[in-house]
Amino acid sequence: MKIRRVTPALIKMAAEYAEVDPERIMSRPRFPPLPELRFAISYVAHKYYKLSLPRIASEMDKRNHTTILYHVRKAKRLMRNPEFSNLVAHLKAEIEKVAA
Repeated sequence: MKIRRVTPALIKMAAEYAEVDPERIMSRPRFPPLPELRFAISYVAHKYYKLSLPRIASEMDKRNHTTILYHVRKAKRLMRNPEFSNLVAHLKAEIEKVAA
């Protein structure tokens, strides 16, 4: 099965991982774990799947590409946190399973 739109698939997988509604991930609130999930989704889509920032922005509820740039930079700093790096590894592994 080939995934055409990586970001929505990542949103769904992140929601399942954190046991939250996918719509909550894309909502405005900044309460944990929502921002961290958005950071991880943006990071995986950009780093591992080489999606452009504008494309990720359009797939993530029409956010501005500079917001996605912030997400990616913040995620790089958060990679030192074992919980966050486990989330990123989980998302990458899950999307690779589905894409195979």
